[in-house]
Amino acid sequence: MDASFVAGWVSGVVGLAVTQPIDFLLTKLQSGATAQVNKPPNGLLSMWRGSALMFATVPLNNAMLMYGYGAGKRVGDAYGGESILPVFIGGCTGGFMQSFLQSPVELLKVRLQLAMGKEVPTVSTLTRELLRPSPRGAAAVAPPLPPLLHKGLYATLLRDVVPHGVWFAAYEYSKKHFERRASEAAGLPVGGTPPPLSTVAQLSSGAFAAIAAWVVGYPADVIKTRCQMEGGQASVAEAARAIYAEGGLRAFYNGLGLKLLRAVPMSAVGFFAYEYAMGVLGKLQAKQIP
Repeated sequence: MDASFVAGWVSGVVGLAVTQPIDFLLTKLQSGATAQVNKPPNGLLSMWRGSALMFATVPLNNAMLMYGYGAGKRVGDAYGGESILPVFIGGCTGGFMQSFLQSPVELLKVRLQLAMGKEVPTVSTLTRELLRPSPRGAAAVAPPLPPLLHKGLYATLLRDVVPHGVWFAAYEYSKKHFERRASEAAGLPVGGTPPPLSTVAQLSSGAFAAIAAWVVGYPADVIKTRCQMEGGQASVAEAARAIYAEGGLRAFYNGLGLKLLRAVPMSAVGFFAYEYAMGVLGKLQAKQIP
């Protein structure tokens, strides 16, 4: 199994464990349920609603993303290591691949997190409900698809393809910046092997990457939540018009601060865990080579 895939899995578990409660509050805010943000309807435990589903799938999503990043980085290194374009393309590819798993998982998560009252559906009950085909319109030609397979998919692709390319490219750019500074401080020649990055530099690179990616991708995340919530808009265009009507362009960034509160530490810790796991796996693989 590719080391990038395994390291990405480890990264996903660590990052999710740190930040899951913030995601609950963010979903409430994006849906417009501001009254429920300050006081969870069923106590603090409800803030972890849907977390089991995310723990089961997010590490796999992250592994797919990191596999794309690792592949892009290897291509970039083969051509001298200066260009971050292969890393950007690798991130976009990984984001595209994981969108088809991420979209149905987040549909279930959004419905669970926004469920009101004491009768909260189980994951299995909600899955069966969302696997029922959508009502077929009079003008429909193709057989209707279950909501689980398409509800919010286009918005997920908008959020996950280019922004993930930006995420990885920004991380690589920041790493190279710190590597150049470390090399200059150590008096090493330009183009030589840089010294290992400090923990602060690694965490800072991951944090910077999260900010860059979410400034680009956050509007699509708000649109995705509106498409996937119960009674939400049917299309990306309808959701975008409804959000704009509520507050203009600023409405597309409603909750960005809370998103960054979750995404910055998750990205910083996630990339740090990825690099650490890659180092451990590299040493293990080196020992196995005769």
